[in-house]
Amino acid sequence: MTPGAASVSPAATNVFDHQALARLRGRARAAPGGGVAAPVAGEFEAVLLQTLLKSLRAGLPASGLSPAGSASPLFTELLDQQRALTLARGRGLGLAPLLTAAPGAPATGTPTPGGPRGAGTPPPLALPDRGPAGFSLAGVRRWAGAAPRVAGDAAPGWPRTGAAAPWALAARPAAADPAPDRAQFVADLWPHAEAASAATGIPARFLVAQAALETGWGEKVLKNAQGMSSYNVFNLKAGSRWDGPTLSLPVREYAAGAPVTEHATFRMYESYADAFADYARLLTQAPRYAAVLGQREAAAFARTLHQAGFATDPGYAAKLERIITGPTLRQRAPVTS
Repeated sequence: MTPGAASVSPAATNVFDHQALARLRGRARAAPGGGVAAPVAGEFEAVLLQTLLKSLRAGLPASGLSPAGSASPLFTELLDQQRALTLARGRGLGLAPLLTAAPGAPATGTPTPGGPRGAGTPPPLALPDRGPAGFSLAGVRRWAGAAPRVAGDAAPGWPRTGAAAPWALAARPAAADPAPDRAQFVADLWPHAEAASAATGIPARFLVAQAALETGWGEKVLKNAQGMSSYNVFNLKAGSRWDGPTLSLPVREYAAGAPVTEHATFRMYESYADAFADYARLLTQAPRYAAVLGQREAAAFARTLHQAGFATDPGYAAKLERIITGPTLRQRAPVTS
């Protein structure tokens, strides 16, 4: 070893060496030149490795194999501590040489321009500039998108409308779903919306906008347990007068402005045409929707519909108005605001 070069191995050789900390304090005080004592630097690196291992261990799912009250977590922690000490005594992370260097001087073992690596210190562990094979940010985003999302949480194109949206349908597949084709959704519903518009005096774009709000632009149309579509684009519930097929789901509603969960039964139709025709009948036959009929202004339609009690979400009117006046429907038909 070159004279003056110091080992960067940590003072402690195992986790049961309780006197290591006291020895480190004494050596740190005696460190010449304002540098950090080599054992202190090594021990610091060991502590850092222990912290990394502990964080990685905490992020792993529990196996459930250890019985309640088992001491295996303690043994696992001790094993990780011993691993950290062993790693630090070897190549480590290359941090100890940097800490042991005197202020303003290159660290021992750090190569200087045009010169060889310093003697006596192993090269620092090379950290890859890329993740492991198969790792990508896109994959992380896809994994994050696979987490269950509760209906009603803020999400582009799928706000909680206050009518009904199933918790069971909120889970997304492992791969990220493509964004809904809004233009195609509008094109599919437009003929039915025009028929309902003729019966109610409400512009077709208002009705399509409401269907988009209720279903996330068609992405979340309710389905029964067999996977059959309900075509219920307005999320109309099945009351005592409804004698058609139904499906029941837990949904989020609002009571006094606070979200609550309840089970609700919804209507099922054979087509989108039937859904729009039934909604037109509801608007024209229920007295509470009298102020909604014939509305030609976006904000007034959204406000009167909410005031009539169609949805319990306090923000329903504002969400509906934003969709009516948004770019997708502006491209289909002019908007009066």
